[in-house]
Order: sequence, then structure tokens, then C-alpha cells
Amino acid sequence: MKKIYLTFLLPLILSQLLAKTIMVAGRVVDENNEPIENVNIYTDSQGITTDENGLFEFSVNKQDFITFSHIGYKQIAFIAEHIPHNILLDKHIIPSNQILVKSGLSPHNLRESSNSISVISQSEFRSGNDEHFQDLISQIPNITYASATSRPRYILIRGIGEISQFSGEGPPNYSVGYIIDDVDYSGIGSIGAVFDMEQLEVYRGPQTYAFGPNAMAGVINMQSLNPTPFRSGKTEIGVNSDQGNTIGVTFSNSLYRNAAFRITAYRNYTDGFIDNKYRKLTNTNKQDEKYLRIKLKWEPNSWLNIKLTNLLGIIKNGYDA
Repeated sequence: MKKIYLTFLLPLILSQLLAKTIMVAGRVVDENNEPIENVNIYTDSQGITTDENGLFEFSVNKQDFITFSHIGYKQIAFIAEHIPHNILLDKHIIPSNQILVKSGLSPHNLRESSNSISVISQSEFRSGNDEHFQDLISQIPNITYASATSRPRYILIRGIGEISQFSGEGPPNYSVGYIIDDVDYSGIGSIGAVFDMEQLEVYRGPQTYAFGPNAMAGVINMQSLNPTPFRSGKTEIGVNSDQGNTIGVTFSNSLYRNAAFRITAYRNYTDGFIDNKYRKLTNTNKQDEKYLRIKLKWEPNSWLNIKLTNLLGIIKNGYDA
């Protein structure tokens, strides 16, 4: 009796399995209706590729998800029983690590530039936990500074630049330009927090044709992130030695059509680590830096782009050599 039961049960199971399996066939083409060869077509358990005519055929379960992928095209997926005969793959540009130099007369690829340039991106700021341009100087070749202040004031590139500025030395004549958001801050190195900065570019060699007389030896150019046409923002809080703490907040959103704003506030504080017994003070080497940046961007049409930047810096740093 058991043998009779199994005899009738086995065909029933096979019929159910066969009912769930279907043959899928079709053709994969691009936007010009040209066949795409070697497209990867796969489920969780099997896979094939298209032939030179973009054709494919294989047996799958009705409810299987079938994925189509190829380098240079967007990946798509279908349920097997609803798959169309002609599969269209859209082209997809693969992002690369291209470095774009944004200062100068026009943006250009770093590899195509004839100048000697060092570029430090936002991701490198964050990975190194850098807070100020001063923290980056050691990473950039051929650049040094000289100052008797809490932050670098006199920048030298390839040994050319100022080392002091006293009343008897005449008017300032800076050889290294220091530019933030297209505003010249040469000789004011204390304004250099890298929070919410997009990129730092250092030109080595004369750049007067693009940046004016303050760029005989080179240029340091910093660009902050631009406003976004959608709501975005971030907050960063840090704690370090010498009672140090940092806090940065930024917020961006659209104002109206084709216009957006970005507000950035940042503070860095340390109480100093030198005990001045003569003056009976313990904070003569402190750093107390506050920044507020308001940035507006308006693009009324495709050929006009207007940016307005207002930067307020309150620096109450001490210095005890």
C-alpha cells in the first residue's frame, strides 16, 4: 500500500515543480537598439551571458529575480514571469577619482595642468582630523611659514615670502596670496579653519596673471562648500587635550527658484598649556576662534552664476613663546 502511495505522489511533486519553471528568452539592446554582448544575466542560483547578438535563453523559476548587468550600463532586474522580450540597458557613467582644480582662470583637470599644484580634498581634511590650514602645511611640499603669532601669518613658497612686518619695513608687499572663497586674505593667516571646506589648492610659482600682484611666489586657495538647492546640514563636535573643544554646524537650503543659501558656524577653543609664572597666568597660549560664514548662490540662467560670501572671524588667541 505504501508503494502505491509513493507512486502516485512522485508525479504530483514533479508536476508542481515543472509548473513553477519557465523558459525565459530575449534580447538585450542599448538606447540605439544595438545588441549588447556579454551582459551578465543571473538569479540566486544560476547565470548566463548574452551572445554577440544580445540574445539569451535559460530556464528559471517563475518567481526568480533576474538581474541584468554590464560595465558602463545601469543594472536592472525583473521577476522572471514578467520579463519583457527586449531588455533596454541605459548607459551609466562610472565615477572616477578625477581631481578638478577650481581656482585660476577656469576649472581644469589636475593632470592636464602645467602648473605645480597640490590639492587637498574634503575627505582628506576629515581623515586627518585637521582643524586649520596650519595643520596641513606639513603635508604640502615647498611651503613653510614664519610668524610670532598663534597661527601662521607669513607664508613662504619655495623660500620666497615675508618673514616679518614692522613699521620701518615699508608697506606690506606679500609674495604668497592667501585666498578664501575668492577673497584675498594675504597676511591674515589666522582665518583658516577647514570645517565645511571643499578643497585646498596650493600653486607653487608665479600666478600674478590670474591672482594679481600678491601671487609672485604662489597662491593658497581655499573654497568652501556651495549652497545646495535642497535641505542639508551637519554638526561636528570634538574634544581634545588642554580643555580643548571644537563645534561646527552648517545648514543649507533653497531660498526660491534657482537660489540657495548656506550658513556655517564654527568654534575652536583650547585653554593653552604654558604656565606663565611671571604674569601668573595659565591661558597665555590659548586659542579662541569663532567663524560665521553666510554664502548665497543664484543661477538665473545657464550662463550666469552669482555667489555672495560674507565671512566673520573673531580671533582671540594668545601667544606665549
